[in-house]
Amino acid sequence: MSSERPRILVVDDVPLFREVESLYLARIGDVRSASSAAEVRALFASEPAEVVVVDLHLPDEPGDALCRALLAAARCETRVVVVTRGEANEHARAVVAGAAEVLAKPLGRSELVNAVSRLAGELRGQPRAAVREPAHFWVKGRISTGTVQNISRGGAYVAAGWLPREGTDLKVEFALPGDGTPIVAPARVMWRRYEAESGGFGLRFVALDAHTQDHLTRFVEANETAVPATA
Repeated sequence: MSSERPRILVVDDVPLFREVESLYLARIGDVRSASSAAEVRALFASEPAEVVVVDLHLPDEPGDALCRALLAAARCETRVVVVTRGEANEHARAVVAGAAEVLAKPLGRSELVNAVSRLAGELRGQPRAAVREPAHFWVKGRISTGTVQNISRGGAYVAAGWLPREGTDLKVEFALPGDGTPIVAPARVMWRRYEAESGGFGLRFVALDAHTQDHLTRFVEANETAVPATA
């Protein structure tokens, strides 16, 4: 990791949110801020940032559209964090736009700092919890079963006999240990792994509401363990 502090750009049209997020992140990087997409474009043209934290609801351009534009124009390794109001459809918009991380307001200090630190290269992978729970997944009307063995707030690893192709969109259902309420979420297959007797695939959750995001985050934080970064 470079000894230089990462450049971070915080984008929000609400002064309080912008100032608080900038204050949180100032200890880990050099922070600039902007209140609109137009201001971001001007700043980014002269000095791109390693990590951009952008609100989905900007006054002059949707945050997901800005995310696409920044990723297309980046002169360096830029990662984008999109901040939503916690709706599942907003989460999906951010994922489709290419956001490396999706967070929901209100933002917790550790949640924001950890996400940006990880994307800036200070941390490796999202926190994960090792589990072993049955799962069902649906692909174009086909129902298959597997076992969730590794879970993060953004995705999961599923061991299964039948492996959908990379890029496949599906719906997955599973329950966390000791929790009778199932999590049902649209997801996308990011990669597959083949082994001698079985295999599995890594999922990224496409659309999560704020309650489900918070539920997953609390579980992973309480049960985090050293597991391979397979999701």
